[in-house]
Amino acid sequence: MNITAIKTSLESDEHVSRWFEALIDLPPVRAELSGNDTTAKLYQEMDAASGIKRLTCVHAISLRMIEKDIAGESKELSLYGLCERYSRKYGVPGLVDKLFARDYLRSQSLIALGLAVGISAPAHSSTPYKILLIALLSTAILTIAYLPVFYRRLK
Repeated sequence: MNITAIKTSLESDEHVSRWFEALIDLPPVRAELSGNDTTAKLYQEMDAASGIKRLTCVHAISLRMIEKDIAGESKELSLYGLCERYSRKYGVPGLVDKLFARDYLRSQSLIALGLAVGISAPAHSSTPYKILLIALLSTAILTIAYLPVFYRRLK
């Protein structure tokens, strides 16, 4: 596993960053990691900070946890695989599960919006409007149908 790639994902992907923030704030994770003086100090800074300073602490704590857990491993593990490992260990939904739920909710909302617009549209609406509505609903339905396949491959 490339720690540089993980660091880049932590710093640039808000979903990864938020997932790790929630993970390291869990009481069992906090208790496990706070045994180290440096990490305990980072937790204190994180609790007192907000915004970018808080995110910097979240990233530092997360990277310390990851480096500790993968030290000496020869097997390549993706970021998603690592998150799945943590989700099983601490009994929380994995990153892939969170992303799936978010995308599923978005696509359901898109269908509901399309149906609401379609139902409220007058019967004499223009043909381009009807084509656009059909394309919108078709895209949303195809997205929902494909989501499980896409996310199963990530795990």
